[in-house]
Amino acid sequence: MINQEFLSNCTDEQINKGVAWLEVKEILEVARNFKSEFATICSNELLTNIQNYCALAGESWEIVEENKISLINDGKGWEASFDCRGFYSEAKPGDPHQITIANEKPLRAAMEVYILMSVTK
Repeated sequence: MINQEFLSNCTDEQINKGVAWLEVKEILEVARNFKSEFATICSNELLTNIQNYCALAGESWEIVEENKISLINDGKGWEASFDCRGFYSEAKPGDPHQITIANEKPLRAAMEVYILMSVTK
């Protein structure tokens, strides 16, 4: 099961692969109505040339902005968070109100939040 503890034990490379898979999944969901060869080519490119989302803002910042992930430095380290209220179509008792990850690497923390957002939808 993918949870905060699981992600904290993953390497940056594993997190990058998880983010790449989520990006491909999004492309395929949009393209399935068009049966597009272009979508297949893009997907293959994303999965074979995985970007360093955990370290390069140029690769990850669009994900941070589109998903409204907050990054805060409290002087001790970085914290990435996402407010889940209103995000889920069917809230259930016990659902988290916020996903928060602390890490010395801000983009790594943001990508962990992004992955957790996808598994809790």
